[in-house]
Amino acid sequence: MELKRLLSAYKSSEISLICKELTGYDLTEKGLKYTNISNHWKFVGDNPSNGSVIGMLRKGEKGLIERITNGVDAVIEKKVAELFGTAPSSSSTVIAKAFPKYYDCCQRIKKGEEGARSNAYDAIDQVLVAVSDGSRSSRPTYDVIDHGIGIVGEQFPNTILSLNKGNKLSSDKQYLIGAFGQGGSTSLSFASATVIISKVGGKYWFTIVRAVDLEDYKNVAYVYLTVDGKIPEAEVDDYAPEEEWIAKFIDFDSGTFVRMVEMNISQEISSLDASKPRGLVDFINTELFDIGLPIGVYENRKNFALNEHHQNRVAYGSSLRLSTWSYVKEEFSGSLVIDYDNRPYRIDYYAVLPNKEEDWASDAKCRETFGIINIYDDPIIYTVNGQTVCTEAFTKLKNGGLSQLRHRLLIVINLDLLGKEKYKFFTTDRSQIRVTDSSKGLLQEVVSRICKEEKLIELNSYIASLALSNGLNEDDIAEIAQEVKDQYSQYMKNGGMVKFKRPGGKVKPPKPVDYADHILELSLVSPSDKFYIDEEVSFLVKTGAEKYVNQKTKIDVFLDGKSTSLFIPTNSRGVVRFKATAKEVKKGQHGISFACYLPNGTSIESETHLFEVLAEDAPDPNQPTKRAKVPNIEIQCNPNAELIMDIARMESENKILVTYNNVHDMLYAQVYGKQAKESDLKDVTDRYLKPTILFVLFMAERFESLETDEEKNQLVVNFIKAQLTTFDEA
Repeated sequence: MELKRLLSAYKSSEISLICKELTGYDLTEKGLKYTNISNHWKFVGDNPSNGSVIGMLRKGEKGLIERITNGVDAVIEKKVAELFGTAPSSSSTVIAKAFPKYYDCCQRIKKGEEGARSNAYDAIDQVLVAVSDGSRSSRPTYDVIDHGIGIVGEQFPNTILSLNKGNKLSSDKQYLIGAFGQGGSTSLSFASATVIISKVGGKYWFTIVRAVDLEDYKNVAYVYLTVDGKIPEAEVDDYAPEEEWIAKFIDFDSGTFVRMVEMNISQEISSLDASKPRGLVDFINTELFDIGLPIGVYENRKNFALNEHHQNRVAYGSSLRLSTWSYVKEEFSGSLVIDYDNRPYRIDYYAVLPNKEEDWASDAKCRETFGIINIYDDPIIYTVNGQTVCTEAFTKLKNGGLSQLRHRLLIVINLDLLGKEKYKFFTTDRSQIRVTDSSKGLLQEVVSRICKEEKLIELNSYIASLALSNGLNEDDIAEIAQEVKDQYSQYMKNGGMVKFKRPGGKVKPPKPVDYADHILELSLVSPSDKFYIDEEVSFLVKTGAEKYVNQKTKIDVFLDGKSTSLFIPTNSRGVVRFKATAKEVKKGQHGISFACYLPNGTSIESETHLFEVLAEDAPDPNQPTKRAKVPNIEIQCNPNAELIMDIARMESENKILVTYNNVHDMLYAQVYGKQAKESDLKDVTDRYLKPTILFVLFMAERFESLETDEEKNQLVVNFIKAQLTTFDEA
């Protein structure tokens, strides 16, 4: 197969023709068995059940990042072989020696030296990414090219086509950044096909990876192309490509080229020009926060590649951006060291604000600026080996008192300080931090310390003074706040349940075939985290089902990860209370969770809640105890907020701060009408404000768990419309 033919194929149909020509099958044929294709197709990882491992990621763009980190590691491996006699301690050691000009530039930037700006210098073109048209605009084709060590054909199965081999996990490979154990194979499930070409010693070896649905296997499997059982060589020709990144690959003395054909990337990234805000370059900068090498990015799609010089970019990582960026306000930024679990953690925080001070109050303007360094919008990011592992939402900071700093504050927690323990800190797919005593306690400590930083408290107050408007008059607001407080007090007394008057006549739905089908959720309601050794350990679990459903349904209890029968259920409408004696549970730290297994093989599971049984008796009940105070309700109007309604639960002040925006575009479009007058707005706001505040308060974690502002706003708008319809009918 000619090299030109391989490198000119950008579409699935073109790959199918190549596969058919080389093997007789393109793998889309019906009724295939492995015996039909085994002469030319082998299972990735030598594992016919590889689909579950390869398909572990939820989003294709994460797989793309895996390929890029593989490319960075290939470059580092090459430089280690050329420059080091023994294994270096870290990737930065290698980069400093292999690319001294680039490394020195980065150090000057991080030290804040005047005039220091990002420049690739001697590290340019080491790793390249290009995006090109596929058959559909929603499925572009992505190339990742590295000037790395390269792979000879016989080593493909043990390296780039292996699964869980742990090629990077040994102690002498600590200088590699992609040591998470999964690798680029996780990108395979998002591409129609993956073409892999590697160059060593003037020769090009290649293969093609595709998914195939075989009749003699249950699940989809991923296979790679061979010719006569071996990885084939491409024929070297006089191919002179127009594409700059392909020409560079051909000029490399060694390296690897991976083409992910018609890849399924989230639309919010794939629909944008790579260089535009929140496009591919910003995504790479966010994910590869402090990666160590620059990544060249080429935009090759016809709709965007109008100006080649303008379109092509270099991603340096958001860490360097923060050090050179005028949007980072030094007077409100800083670092602190937290001693937690006998380890020091350095926490860096950055105030990211538009240059015009009058824009600091605008959520929309601040989100636009913030998204350039962190497209996820969340204020807390965890990094490992320079990569963003996952993020934490704004809720804890909001409840800690920094309610105005959404899209304005970035906090970086570098888990590399944990050493080898860092890999145990997050889930296998890196979508979230593991919920353990250590991780939960660290986050609480970070939030607690950050929320006490005087400069951030000052910034929060200043933005509040810029943003807030009176909205309704003070008397109306005070009256609504008191009414909300009264009703919320009843809500707290009822254990987090809203009591409704039931209509006359008891109507029971027909008995379900399987009662478990009617369990809507399993979530703990106001759970305690400490119990005395002589008292009852009790948890109230919300099910959303009728009492008779709860009585008939088996809900399993797991204590410290193991099934237990210690807890006795008591059923009520909507909830089940599980109780056991503390002595049976035993003193110490524990985790409890609940699960209901449905007839279709799926399950509904609660989160794991951490609690402690204390090695002491409860206080004397004859001694007077203080009842928890009902929090004060404070209501403010913010016409610059992106959320129509937002709730901050400030426990330290025993206060709930409600912020609303009664001039939001969605309210004009769906509630008021686009031509509404100011007097109309006041009339509508009077009617919807109180019930909507209560609605969002009672929704609590459900409201916070919605991923986007649009989802939260639409939920609020739908509720307001329903309330106004009911009001008008009455």
